[in-house]
Amino acid sequence: MASRSTLRFSELLLFCFLATLPTSAVGAGQTSSQLSHTERLYQEGMSLVEQRKLDEALQAFNRGLESDPSNRVLLNAIGATYTLKGDAEKAQDCFQKVLKIDPEFLPARKNLAMTYFNSGKYDLAGQEFDELASNPDAGPLAHLFLGMIAEKRKQYEAAVAQFKQAGNLVFQSGEAILSFARSLYERRQHEKSELILQRLAGVAGLSAVDYYEAGLLYSKCGRNDQALEALTKAREMNAELPGLEYQRALILDKMGRAAEALKILQGVMVQKPDRDSLQLLGEIAGRDGKLEAAAEAFRKVIEIEPDHEEAYLSLSTLLMDNENDPLGLTVVETGLAHLPQSYRLQVQKGAILEDLGRHQEAREIFRSAIRRQADHRDALIGLAVSQVYGGEIPESVETLASGVKQFPNDYYVHYFYGLALRKLAGLPRMDAKAVERKAAQALERSIHLNPAFADAYFLLGKFYVDNNPELAAKNFQTALRLNPRHDAAKYQLGRLYVGLGKREEGQKLLSQVNEQRAEMERRPKIILMGQ
Repeated sequence: MASRSTLRFSELLLFCFLATLPTSAVGAGQTSSQLSHTERLYQEGMSLVEQRKLDEALQAFNRGLESDPSNRVLLNAIGATYTLKGDAEKAQDCFQKVLKIDPEFLPARKNLAMTYFNSGKYDLAGQEFDELASNPDAGPLAHLFLGMIAEKRKQYEAAVAQFKQAGNLVFQSGEAILSFARSLYERRQHEKSELILQRLAGVAGLSAVDYYEAGLLYSKCGRNDQALEALTKAREMNAELPGLEYQRALILDKMGRAAEALKILQGVMVQKPDRDSLQLLGEIAGRDGKLEAAAEAFRKVIEIEPDHEEAYLSLSTLLMDNENDPLGLTVVETGLAHLPQSYRLQVQKGAILEDLGRHQEAREIFRSAIRRQADHRDALIGLAVSQVYGGEIPESVETLASGVKQFPNDYYVHYFYGLALRKLAGLPRMDAKAVERKAAQALERSIHLNPAFADAYFLLGKFYVDNNPELAAKNFQTALRLNPRHDAAKYQLGRLYVGLGKREEGQKLLSQVNEQRAEMERRPKIILMGQ
């Protein structure tokens, strides 16, 4: 079966030799008897092409060549017909024969260039279109294809320039509109990208792939309603399009319609499970409290693709979050058996060992992970936290001081540096006020780098509980605004309100904390099949 682009550009090729060549061109240089015979066979072949009887059309064109083997119009028609059949090599051979006979024969050069493009031979296509670009009759078409070639090469600025030179011709092709819109998006011209996308409404004969690509781009632009509408149209045309159901579910989840997303993904899991759909199913089910479904989805991913790192991480995290660290450790170790060089799985193993109280082993794992790659901030933080829990607070501060120098713009490193310094301030023979000032500076730097990080506000608030309750309350309130389920901030603010005489408000917050803790205790544990 021909690809989407082959069919699209084959129609352009057919247009080239149907509409641009007068009948008189067929018999140029022939005797009157030859002319009658050749013209009749050419017209017969054209009629057969219009009926999509391509093999019979080729027979008619070839009979015409018997009396005139060098007829450039017939050779061009044969090449275009081979393109419609999806035989690019034979098509290219015909067009090249025409250009050897007459290098100025414009329809054959256009067709050769487009056939190269359809075959993914962008270097050769580009050479032909560059030559055509200076021709007034072929310039817009050449710029159109040069724009698409530049976009495929991720040369987005050049692509936009070429599309602008193509003029209104861009808006006659769905693929060209999508290519132009993608180029604008990558140039961070998102509003213009959306405006170009809207021009798809004026193009007839869009394919399922066109609508699918439009849906992806609308989603990138944050236009989820339009994205879902485009993907729905794609599904109406071809429900078997690879990745379509995954993208529909992904967008529905973004729109807060998780139940609909789950229904789609569960259908995929039964009919034709794929890695990405199962991974998304596990993530949504986990968030929705459907722990067994989430665990089963991640297990299926591992079964389908044992080298997929993300599935081991997701499943082990789900187990850790539900207090099943031993099984989480087994999952990670299975992953490391398949992916022994995985930095992320190594860090995850260290985190689980730390949760299990195996501090020394955890630190060894974190140090090993640090040596694996230059960007090792997660392993460094893991090591520092393990040192804190293991009572090695000065060593933890030293580890994080090194981290702050290596990763000066990482808010999380600064946050843990502030946390470790706060612990250090409580040790004997320390200048507590000086260390606390340094800790507060680290937390303020963390907030500066990420103003939406609730934990930093919470910890900063704890510094001010005794000497500046109003400022402490302000920080706790900010933490709760950013994360309404921040139990620790809610608890501290509740206690602070009670101490400040706001007893009713304080008791309300403390009651909410107790309810949330009770809810956590009622959450079911994961029991995997076969365990």
